[in-house]
Amino acid sequence: MRFIPIQLQRTFVASLLAVFAAACPLFGQSQSQKQDDNSSEKPPAEVQVWYGELDVKLAVLRLEFHISKQADGVTTGNMISLDQGGTALKLDTVSVTDKQISLSIIRAKLEFTGDLDATGSVAKGTFKQFGKQYPFKLELVDPKNDGEHTQTWTGRMTAGPKRFDFQFRVYEKEGSEPKLKLDSFTENDFNRRATMTHEGDEVKIEISSTKAKVIGKLNDAMDRLDAKWHQNGGKFDLVLRKIELAQTRDPKAKRPQTPQMSFKYKTSEHKVKTKTEGVTLAGSLTVPNGDGPFPVIVTISGSGPQDRDETIHGHKPFFVIADHVAKRKIATFRYDDRGVGESTGDFGLASSEDFAGDVEAIVDYLKTIEKLDAKKIILVGHSEGGIIAPMVAAKRDDIAGVVLLAGTGVPGLDIVLSQTQLIAKAEGADAQALNAQKFILNELLKEEHSAEELARIVNEKFKDQMSEGDAEKTLAMIEQAQKQFESKWFKFFLKHDPRVDL
Repeated sequence: MRFIPIQLQRTFVASLLAVFAAACPLFGQSQSQKQDDNSSEKPPAEVQVWYGELDVKLAVLRLEFHISKQADGVTTGNMISLDQGGTALKLDTVSVTDKQISLSIIRAKLEFTGDLDATGSVAKGTFKQFGKQYPFKLELVDPKNDGEHTQTWTGRMTAGPKRFDFQFRVYEKEGSEPKLKLDSFTENDFNRRATMTHEGDEVKIEISSTKAKVIGKLNDAMDRLDAKWHQNGGKFDLVLRKIELAQTRDPKAKRPQTPQMSFKYKTSEHKVKTKTEGVTLAGSLTVPNGDGPFPVIVTISGSGPQDRDETIHGHKPFFVIADHVAKRKIATFRYDDRGVGESTGDFGLASSEDFAGDVEAIVDYLKTIEKLDAKKIILVGHSEGGIIAPMVAAKRDDIAGVVLLAGTGVPGLDIVLSQTQLIAKAEGADAQALNAQKFILNELLKEEHSAEELARIVNEKFKDQMSEGDAEKTLAMIEQAQKQFESKWFKFFLKHDPRVDL
């Protein structure tokens, strides 16, 4: 989570949460929708978009559900968590009637049922996942109902060590309150919804998904707002200035590096069976034109469920690499992680050791393809993939090379302790908060206390440092952390020492 809600939180509770959220997102064990190589996923023409904000105590997650009825009458859809990379997660079941919406993602143990209001555009109900229940509301989104874009206001704000550069776009429609869209260019976070009310020269803007408010006064010329940004108990000076509509910055993220179709290579689809029952990996093999045999690289993704392009916020780094090396007479095999996209299996039940077995199955498969040089198979691992690649190479004598992209060289326990402290320090945490954070993490790793016991210890030990809001979040933070520590993946990650393989 790299967005404003986390960055403006200065407490050790929030700093610790940032590490856990990045490593194990709420929806991280779901199935990802495969996207075309040369374009973003395009929903059907008659797709319905439903939007909701899920408050899970530690954060508010913005969710979109794209639902459409196919020609055969079957209703299908995807869920997109806008704050967790924007990957489309396929819905296993979805039903929309005149009275109710219900949907589920089986692998993520996620379900929602909501009753529709008289207009048929708002559904209120309960969101369930991993035994937790949250009240949740979905609203049918119709861009035409936003009104006309009438104003744009820009501003910069300094909060601790961070400086934010953003704009508010104002949309107005007769008979309705103005609707705002916040674009944070510093965060690459666009179209965040906000509401505005004003009385005389007093203006109040609320961003519900970050629990933030902007409160200020307009000048006589009505083109400057002197205000304060209120969030998590902090207040930050802010000046917003009205600009000409023509000066509005395009909020649509541009990805000029995404490759376009090339005639210098061919791409084919493949399925690879692994030794794990029920796990078949789907991937794309890019082979240069010519007779070969060609060297081939296997791209191995970082932590969390990733598609074959390692897509994040519209970026497709593995596709970029495949395109680049294919034009230099090197083939590439990139694949959806198990349980992601077109690959089968359950991502959430696997560890790095299992993922290494998946890579071995791919290596064995590539050695059977005539146009590839079986003596020149190279493993390219990013992040966790930089742990997996050496694991495979250390076991086999048929790997010609290994490329590590931000791989690690120390045990996972050392990484967790180091990363947590560095992230907190970068977010402006002081020495007291860093010491408190270190204490909490060490206690969590001991596994000596229940979540309730540890929350009570933390709240008592650090009561002088914590606000009332922090104390309320402690139990939820500890429950989330303990759940992560219990996973097969995390237990292996904490103990595995990549130095041995290297």
